Amino acid sequence: MLDMLYKCLLPNGNFEKGPKPSELKGTKVMNRNAIPNWEISGFVEYIKSGQKQGDMVLVVPEGNFAVRLGNDALVKQKVKVVKGMNYSITLSAARTSNLMKNGNFEEGPYIFPSSSWGVLVPPHIEDDHSPIPGWIVESLKAVKYIDAGHFSLLKPNHAATHQDDATQMIDTNK
Repeated sequence: MLDMLYKCLLPNGNFEKGPKPSELKGTKVMNRNAIPNWEISGFVEYIKSGQKQGDMVLVVPEGNFAVRLGNDALVKQKVKVVKGMNYSITLSAARTSNLMKNGNFEEGPYIFPSSSWGVLVPPHIEDDHSPIPGWIVESLKAVKYIDAGHFSLLKPNHAATHQDDATQMIDTNK
């Protein structure tokens, strides 16, 4: 059964096989057929999970590698299908911004190892200086800052609960 499942997956679907070093200029893929089983066009970067670009950690939604597409870029793969069969293709995507600082709440107030509830961060109306760099608590209530040592978190090591209450102003003129 598992063998059948793996036969149904797209070849190199998680971009685990990447371009040769000679086909990269930094992270930019230089050859349209450099990524095995894929054809690219436009500005396409090949990135590794956790790779940093300036202050930003690049997000890979699944697996260890991904492609990042510039404007009007594309990746494509030919798929053989059988007439009359139903198929489903699932894509994972993550939004990145070179402009966002501390997007995964990796910097923030110290959490004591014995703490079982995290740290309450006061709202902006009570304290002009947020202990979470780059973030302002906009709500009228405090936001709880938590860590992976005490709570189950999917990707980052830290998070703020009620994330819709924490905002970040980003200057897009840079």
